[in-house]
Amino acid sequence: MNPVLEKVQPEFGSSFSLKHFYQEQPNHKPTWHYHPEFELVYVENGSGKIHVGQHLSYFKNGALVLIGSNLPHLGFVERMTANEIEIVVQFKLDFLGSSFFDSAEMANIKKMLELSASGLKFKKHVQREIGEGLKEILEMNNFNKLIYFLKLLNKLSKATDYEILNVGEVIMVSNPQDNDRLNIIFKYVRNNFNLEIKLEQISELVSMSPQGFCRYFKKTTSKTFMQYVNEYKVVHATKLMAETNLSITEIADESGFNNKSHFINQFKRITKQTPSAYRQGLVQISI
Repeated sequence: MNPVLEKVQPEFGSSFSLKHFYQEQPNHKPTWHYHPEFELVYVENGSGKIHVGQHLSYFKNGALVLIGSNLPHLGFVERMTANEIEIVVQFKLDFLGSSFFDSAEMANIKKMLELSASGLKFKKHVQREIGEGLKEILEMNNFNKLIYFLKLLNKLSKATDYEILNVGEVIMVSNPQDNDRLNIIFKYVRNNFNLEIKLEQISELVSMSPQGFCRYFKKTTSKTFMQYVNEYKVVHATKLMAETNLSITEIADESGFNNKSHFINQFKRITKQTPSAYRQGLVQISI
C-alpha cells in the first residue's frame, strides 16, 4: 500500500512544488492522503469526485480547490482525455520564511490560508481566471514563477465566490494505522458502492468486529458508515445525471440503491433537492 503521508519535494531551485498532468501523464493519487503543504488544484475541462475531509461531491467542467495543511483528501480526476489538464501547486506556510505571511501585505492571503483548513472550492469565473494564470506559470523560469504565484494567491484571496467544503469539524488522522484503515475502507466503497456492502465484509477487511468498526468509523469521520456509503452513491448519481440521459430509475439502480423510493429519500436528504429538481437545474445551467 502506498504511504498515506505524501512527501512533497519541490524541484531543484524552487521553493514550492508545481506539477502539470495531462492524458499521457495523469495524476495517480487514489489513496486517502495528506501532507503539511497547502495544495491548490486546478482541473481544466475534466470531471470527477472531490473528497476533502468529510466533504464528498461531484464536479464537471473543471474545478479550482484550495486544500489546507494536513487536510486529508483523495485525487480528483477519475480519467483524463486529450482536452483536460490538471495543475497542482503545493507549498508550506513558511516556504518563504517563518513570518512572511505575517506581514501586513499578506493579511488577505493569510486569512484565506487559514480558511482553507476546511477546504475551499471556487466558482467558475474564479476558476477560469486563476486557471489561465497557472497555465502561464508553467512556461516561466523559477524566479518569475514565484512572483507570479504570489500575485495569483493575492488575486485568489480577494475572491468572495467560493464554497467552504467542511463547515463543521474536519477529520485529521495522524495515526498511520488509522490512515491505512481509512484508505482500505474508502477504496472498497469506491470499487463496490453499486453492490450490497455488508457490514461483516467491510469490518473483516480491516480486522475489526462489526460493532467495533461502527464505533471506529463514527469516531474517526463523525458520520456513520452507512451515511458515508449513501453519500458516495448520491454523488455518483449526480455524476450520471450530468453525463448521461439515464432515467431516474436507471440512475438509482446504477448507483447501488435497491429501490427508487429509497434513492429519492436519500438524494433529497443529502442534496436538499429531489432527483428531478436537481436534473432540471442542470438543464437550466446548460442553456
